[in-house]
Formats: sequence, C-alpha cells, structure tokens
Amino acid sequence: MSAALLAAVLVLAGCGSAASPVKTGGLTGLPASQAPSPEAEPSAQEEPIAGPTQQATQVAPESPTSQPAATPVQEQPATKPPQEQPQSGCPNGIALPDGVDPSACLPVTGATVPFPGEAFKTPSGNAGCDLWEGQLTCTAMETVMADEIKDGYTRCDGYTLGDAAEVYCHGDAPMWMSTSATLQYGQVTLIDDRACTVSESGLTCWNTVTGHGFLLSRTRYLNW
Repeated sequence: MSAALLAAVLVLAGCGSAASPVKTGGLTGLPASQAPSPEAEPSAQEEPIAGPTQQATQVAPESPTSQPAATPVQEQPATKPPQEQPQSGCPNGIALPDGVDPSACLPVTGATVPFPGEAFKTPSGNAGCDLWEGQLTCTAMETVMADEIKDGYTRCDGYTLGDAAEVYCHGDAPMWMSTSATLQYGQVTLIDDRACTVSESGLTCWNTVTGHGFLLSRTRYLNW
C-alpha cells in the first residue's frame, strides 16, 4: 500500500471515531434525519374532552293560554218550585170560581146555627133566602143579575138550590123581605143537605152532598 492511500484510510477512520452524537429535539442517539417532526409532538396542554354539561337547564315557565279566563259562575238563588193551589176536593169534579170560599162545596165541619124559621136576610138587608116546601130560594134586591138576565115580565134576581143551583125568576115579593131573622157575617146555617153563609163578598149557599152552589151579591152572581 502506498503512503498516500494509507493516509487516506487513517483520515477516514479518525473521522468515524471522533464523530459526536447528534442532538435533535432533546433526543440523543438518533440522527437528525430520523428525529420526529415538531408537528408530531403532542401539545403540552390538551383540551379536555367535552362531556355532559354540569349546569342544569332552567325551564322557562309556561306562558298562560290564549283563552280568556273563565267567568266565575254566579250562583243563582235557589228558587222554590211553584206551589200547586190546594185542591178543594169538591165532589163531581166541581171547580169553584175565583173568590169563592174553598169549603163551599163540602160537608160542614164547623159550628152552625139553626135555620131561622122559614126565611132569613143578610145584615145589609139586600138579600135573603126563603124555605118553602123544602125548596130553598135566595134573591137580592140590588144585583147585576137582574139587569143581565131577562125573562119576559118576570125578574131574575136569584137562585133556587136543590141538587144544583138554577136561576130563579119571579113576579112577587119574596118572604125574606118581611122577616126579622138575620144571618150574621161568618155564621153558617144548615138545613138538611144545604148550607148558607154570609160574608162581605155576598151570600153563598151550596149542597153539601153534590157540591153545587151559588154566590149572590150586588156586583156578582156565580153558580157551580
């Protein structure tokens, strides 16, 4: 081997033994070509992984409905059911006219006075009744009945009462006009099955068995 070639070999051998290790990114023992790139290094501070929120979500209160508030129902005062008029219980389906005593078709249950002889008159002296051969006849001196009911030349101003009341027309003066016997207001007189009473509304007589009767006064005359 020549001296020049030997010198070259020695130089190359010395360079290999004297080479210092390569430092790259703080890592030793790796050549610079094998060192990891800066982009591959993990970040010093990693972001925490997002998990479920810890703060409770506040629920907004429900808004009132768009419907108008219901109007409070006002309690109506309790109304009483309509009361039926008391039934008189008249026989034969008889309905008494307005203003007539409800008992003027029934048997008499209260106190009575004897029939005063053959005739009696009212306290006003305007009306009275005669009892002749078992027939009860009652008339009035002043009554609209005489003006509204005409029967030829006779005067129709009262009723006769048997089983039913019938209009009475006559041409002579009745007996009661000359009697002094008076049936007082509120008294009830009874003869057989017929009863009579006097009130300020007029003279009322009825048959206590059949329920038929009449009312006679200056301004009214009724029969049922």
